[in-house]
Amino acid sequence: FCWSRVRVVVRADKLHAGRANRGRHGDLVAVPLKHSRRSVRFRTAALANAATLDALTGLCNRAAFFARAEEMITARATGFYVLACFDINNFKVINDQHGTYRGDDVLRHTARVFREGFAPVGGLCCRMMADNFAVLYPASFMNTEKIAEIRRKASDLDGVVLPITF
Repeated sequence: FCWSRVRVVVRADKLHAGRANRGRHGDLVAVPLKHSRRSVRFRTAALANAATLDALTGLCNRAAFFARAEEMITARATGFYVLACFDINNFKVINDQHGTYRGDDVLRHTARVFREGFAPVGGLCCRMMADNFAVLYPASFMNTEKIAEIRRKASDLDGVVLPITF
């Protein structure tokens, strides 16, 4: 079993506790809650995801990207991978003119396009910070029409926001 917090709610001058008992002097005493192994595995997986993924885009965060990129690079011959960095030009203008919620839409859209474009060829995408993205992908993929297509798709959100440039 695992220890868990006990929620205590005060209603009409009476104390109610979900899984608490009264001690000898009327104090509330926490009782351990039993969790199934499945519940513990789920919480552990959720914490691992939170530690490795960017919450807004679902891409790797910086630390996870560097760790995974190091593994990928050392597993292949020198020069197999290319590291590209993308910065959304004038992103502050998007936030100022359309609001931060629209700016978040732009970041999520860019992340989705990068993930869908680079993952099938063995690429790894990351949101480094703010509007900066990093992508590690095979050098054989460099300067192909597919790269230009990814940039075009990432640049066009919905016609409301001006085309995004990198």
